[in-house]
Amino acid sequence: MSGGRGHYAHEVHSARTALSWQDEGACRDQDTNEFYLGPTNSTTTTAKKVCAGCPVLEACREWGIAHEPYGVWGGMDEKERVNERRRRVRYARAERDRAAAEQPAQEERAAS
Repeated sequence: MSGGRGHYAHEVHSARTALSWQDEGACRDQDTNEFYLGPTNSTTTTAKKVCAGCPVLEACREWGIAHEPYGVWGGMDEKERVNERRRRVRYARAERDRAAAEQPAQEERAAS
C-alpha cells in the first residue's frame, strides 16, 4: 500500500502494538508527575522504586532509550538514558571498525 488511509491505519496499529507492553506496566495507575517532575532525588527515587518491580521493565527501558527525552523510563532517568545511547553508539562504532579491520585479513586468506 502506498499512502492513503490504509497506510495510516497500519501505522496507528503498529504504534499501538509497539506500546502494548504499557498496559502491564507497574506505573499504569501512578501519577505521571512522579515520572516527569525533574531530576530531584525524591522524584527520581520514587519513580525508580515503581520501576524496580515492573514486569515490563526491559521493554519500557528500551522504548525510553530509543524514544523518550524526558522522565523516568524503565528505571532510567534522562541522563542515564543519554549515557546508554552514547555507550551503544561507541559499541556499534567499535564493532564496525573491528569488522572493517578483519575484512582485509579475510580477503588475504581467501586469496592465498
